[in-house]
Amino acid sequence: MVLALWIGLRSLIPIPAIDSTGIPGVFGALWSVGFTVQIGILAYALGKYVNDRWLTAFDKDYFLTSILSTALGLGFLAFTLSGLGFLQILSTASISALFILAAILLGPQLTACTLALLAWIRTIPARWRNASRVEQITACLAMAVGALALLNALVPAWDYDGLMYHLAGPRDYLLNGGIYPDEQIWYVNGPFSIEFLFTTGLAYGDVIVPKLIHLMFGSLYVLSTWAFARRWFRHSTAWIALALILGMPTLPIWAGFAYIDLGWSLFEWIALAAVIEYLRDHKPASLDISAIFLGFALSSKYLALMGVVVIGMLLLWDARQRLRELIPIMVRYGCIAGVIAGIWYIKNIVWFGNPVYPLYFGGPGWTSERLQFYNDYLHSFGTGHSMLSLLSMPVTIFTKHEQFGAVMNRNDILNPLFLLGFLIPFIRYNRISRFLAAASGIRFLLWFMGSQQIRFLLPIDPALAILTAVVIMEFQSRMRKQPALGLFLPALSVGLIMITLFYQIQLMRTLKPWRWLSGSESPAAFLEWNVGDFAATQYMKNELAEHAKVLLLGDGRSYYCSPVCIPDPDHFRWAASISGFEEFQDFQAWATDRQITHLMLSIEDADFLLQHDPDGVMQEAIERLSYWHDQGCLVEAYSDSWTTIYEFGCDGTIG
Repeated sequence: MVLALWIGLRSLIPIPAIDSTGIPGVFGALWSVGFTVQIGILAYALGKYVNDRWLTAFDKDYFLTSILSTALGLGFLAFTLSGLGFLQILSTASISALFILAAILLGPQLTACTLALLAWIRTIPARWRNASRVEQITACLAMAVGALALLNALVPAWDYDGLMYHLAGPRDYLLNGGIYPDEQIWYVNGPFSIEFLFTTGLAYGDVIVPKLIHLMFGSLYVLSTWAFARRWFRHSTAWIALALILGMPTLPIWAGFAYIDLGWSLFEWIALAAVIEYLRDHKPASLDISAIFLGFALSSKYLALMGVVVIGMLLLWDARQRLRELIPIMVRYGCIAGVIAGIWYIKNIVWFGNPVYPLYFGGPGWTSERLQFYNDYLHSFGTGHSMLSLLSMPVTIFTKHEQFGAVMNRNDILNPLFLLGFLIPFIRYNRISRFLAAASGIRFLLWFMGSQQIRFLLPIDPALAILTAVVIMEFQSRMRKQPALGLFLPALSVGLIMITLFYQIQLMRTLKPWRWLSGSESPAAFLEWNVGDFAATQYMKNELAEHAKVLLLGDGRSYYCSPVCIPDPDHFRWAASISGFEEFQDFQAWATDRQITHLMLSIEDADFLLQHDPDGVMQEAIERLSYWHDQGCLVEAYSDSWTTIYEFGCDGTIG
């Protein structure tokens, strides 16, 4: 009933106009928070019902079970919403009906879960009094990190990938009523289940709910690190692991984006952790949990296929002396994961002839040249794939960290204390440590052979944090005669959270979210300051002729300019086309065939892509455009400090 009333309340709170100020934006943010909290409680009730009725995994660990249940519920909600998309009945009405029906069916569980949550909250003061000083400091710093991440999540969407496809895709699916093949924003053709959770906000015109959902995933990701560390090792080890995972500066910043990385990573991490539980006690429920979560991960991102390799190798090693027993285990495991995730890959085979379209095998619209350019771009991150690069990686991943990041690459860095994890073989460790180390090593090697972006290591960062925490606590135990020295590494682990807070505070100084939340700044004013191409996109929508089409060179963001703009999600597609024309008239004829009237060059995108341009395609395209501009064939129609929009001028016509 509360959820239905809350959905109805949305109609009474007007969505603020792009250039409006005042309190409607504040009320909208409060509605977004309340709605997301109710989604979380609904997910918790759903996941707990499934776990209690069929799985009964981790039933004696209330905190871990709560985390697992919420993640499980979010996965099944995403699965169900994806089903609405496949059935072509995705709409505001169907989403509202789904939520209300789920709330009715889960009424008793919702009540019980809410009461249990309130009861647990009442125990916090006693837990606080019994906590050590290190635990209290870590908890305070963690809450500060979470509060700043929440502020980032409450402002209008400004993150790159969110504007490129995490928001644009579900919005277009809502407008279309379901899933359809999209050769333009081609990312949406991949596994896309988490983005269907974003439709729960977009259906009501709310762009903040998707960001809050990702923040919820991020919170579960961090808390699950603590919970599994506590389950497997000492209580103090869990707190150090929590501090270490929070010592990654960009993690809470990403959490406030409309991304899916922390959702996919949470799913894959729980799948790995559940397999390790199975390897410890061989309870079938743990393996079923792992299969379900791996299915959720495979429904979210192609990169989860690496998790299949890691988990498969762990199971193979465990059953190496009884391989006949492995066959039914793997068949059951594969069937569970396949039922959840298979539809995404089957759909791509039917539509494009490639289960992982467009990777590896290409497909409609993907020539071998275009695929090569995109692969070269992906492999331009990092320091190469030679043996020397692999051996030097523990150093270069920190000293040259900007080469490993695509988003906020200046502070996209692992916690440097993770290097202590290499000491695991030299201390006392149990089977859990061995499995965590093996899984991390395999996953790291797979990452090394692919695109070396730091955020693609997110599924094993909890494992690295736990392994490092084990080493630190072992060091402390050996320093009993010198307790001050023994406290150095735990104190350093907690202290590194301050670096995370520093970067968050710097971000807040840039975003100034209080202006938006207080109603003194309009969404347009916020976005003009924080999204480089936003002012240009508003010019496109408000000043250009109705038939105008603007080609975005290297810029994949289309959320705020669709349908006027033609984005470039693979970043080098239009550059490759432009560099192939010797004469402007040939380029203009090509553009006219596609009804393109203008071209936009983003300095922000060009600067980044020129650093990841191994084939020189972007460099050549920009040089060609500069020459044509000097010849008077490209005329500036709009220009600001970040972007320039050109119209064609050689033949005397204006686009």
